[in-house]
Amino acid sequence: MEQVILRLGALYSASGEDWYNVKEEVIELLGVLIAIQQQKFNDQEIYLMRDGEYIQAIKAYRDRTLLTLKDAKAAVDKYMEMHQIPKKR
Repeated sequence: MEQVILRLGALYSASGEDWYNVKEEVIELLGVLIAIQQQKFNDQEIYLMRDGEYIQAIKAYRDRTLLTLKDAKAAVDKYMEMHQIPKKR
């Protein structure tokens, strides 16, 4: 899970955009986080998820879960709360 959070942070930092303009890839990566929490991935699969390879993990999560965009957006809120990112005014 830590690898996913690190990758999410890297995507966020590299985007140079306001957090609220969340790109589809970031939402999908949060979907991977949810899948991990639901134990849909094992540690080895997470370890392999770095840089360009994270897309393969996203494909795997799509194949294995019924995660919706609504679930992913809820994960965005949870991530913001966890890291004390202020809500949009």
